[in-house]
Amino acid sequence: MLRNPFTTRGPYPSTSQTYADVFEVMRYDRASDVLPYAIAYRPKPPHLDPSGPEPYFALLDSEAEFEAFWDALYDFGTEVVLSGHDHIYERFAPQTADGLPDPEGVRQFVVGTGGKNHTEIWGVQPNSELRHSSTYGLLELVLEAGRYGWTFVPEAGQLFTDRGSQNCHG
Repeated sequence: MLRNPFTTRGPYPSTSQTYADVFEVMRYDRASDVLPYAIAYRPKPPHLDPSGPEPYFALLDSEAEFEAFWDALYDFGTEVVLSGHDHIYERFAPQTADGLPDPEGVRQFVVGTGGKNHTEIWGVQPNSELRHSSTYGLLELVLEAGRYGWTFVPEAGQLFTDRGSQNCHG
């Protein structure tokens, strides 16, 4: 199940509306027990490099709001968070809101590789498993009963790729 609260109100509704919408939908889905797992989308990545060109959380919400959001995703059993904004590809291991490794945590993919330009990777974030900043492409997700898989598919002629799978923790 993929939920994108940004599709119903334009690109950037207020943070409180977005969180309220996401939490309401997740509570309904969880209560109805229709989701074996969930995927969330967030335009800007939650874990930005504090030494980068924009202050850590300046592109996001307050740190407290972000942690509440991530903790709710964690509590609802979300498997994956997809984001873009940074023009790179980065994959994180399952983690907590603090970016700490946790096998029951949420895996994050930053896939801002759609075509405008590439940006520099300013530093390695905790729990980052793989980073790449010079290939355009897309992320293919395969959702199966009890597991999901991913493949970074590069543009024609490029060699970088990333592939893996993970059992769901739900």
